[in-house]
Amino acid sequence: MGHTDSSADKRVTGTSERRELIIQRLRQQGSVQVSDLSVLFAYLR
Repeated sequence: MGHTDSSADKRVTGTSERRELIIQRLRQQGSVQVSDLSVLFAYLR
């Protein structure tokens, strides 16, 4: 797989990075719950 400049790939990468950032933030707050994650993943789907 070579480097692709498609906007779809960039959007997927940005979404996963944003998801990781939000999860890390929730972990720092110690408020990670199953309901929070399910809502988060549903929102980013």
